[in-house]
Amino acid sequence: MNNLLDFLNTTSERITMFSLEHLAWLSLYLIVLIFLIVKCRNISDFKLRVIIFILGTIFFILELLKNYSRHADDSGHWDMKIEHFQFQFCSMPVYLTAIIALLPKKKIFNIGLTFLATYCMIAGLFSVILCDTISSTIAFIQWHSFFLHGAMFVLGAYLLIAKRIDFKLSSFIGAASIFLILAGCASILNVLTYHYSPDEATDFFYISPFVMKTPDIINPLREAVPYPIYLLGYLFGFTGLAFGCFKLGSIKFNRKRLSTDTIR
Repeated sequence: MNNLLDFLNTTSERITMFSLEHLAWLSLYLIVLIFLIVKCRNISDFKLRVIIFILGTIFFILELLKNYSRHADDSGHWDMKIEHFQFQFCSMPVYLTAIIALLPKKKIFNIGLTFLATYCMIAGLFSVILCDTISSTIAFIQWHSFFLHGAMFVLGAYLLIAKRIDFKLSSFIGAASIFLILAGCASILNVLTYHYSPDEATDFFYISPFVMKTPDIINPLREAVPYPIYLLGYLFGFTGLAFGCFKLGSIKFNRKRLSTDTIR
């Protein structure tokens, strides 16, 4: 186990925004996205579920390895505790992706896909573009972050562009409900952890009224407005962006008409 721990804790240079490494990751995301759209656009729902389940399983295994690398002692012993698992918005695909793939009813499954295609896609996109928020001097953690957030973006964009979700308002309302429920759980955890152990309180979903551990790029905005305004801006801002992506993805292009117009 010590060899594994040493490997997981190997250090590296942080990837900076628009460096060659950053551009290479962005290029890889686009290549995979194009491949999925071209080759997997019309795969069956069963095959889509299998892909999503496998991806969700990989997410969870990598999360276990990340937590082991961060919390195991020098002897390799890890006393696994629930607080070792993050409850940030970008962590939700780690726990939900495989579950969504197993949802039995098509309507509920579609709501889960809509959540992945909108809220999770936006979170992944922002993170991979503003890569300073996910870079690390630990090689495995940095690779894990770029893989996780990139996969969130690629999967969500594929679901939208390939039109693998049902573009009904009820589907988006269901996705928004998932987001608000998770944000509500994060708020409860913020209150409980602060009152239980103020010195070790965590800023879950970056909406804690007690501590502020947001990325540097968000700090100026959070400090400039009262907490209630920040919270409402966070919830409605995310939801507005998600709904915009949902509506954009629902647009149907008439390929025949476009081809005719091009000839003219």
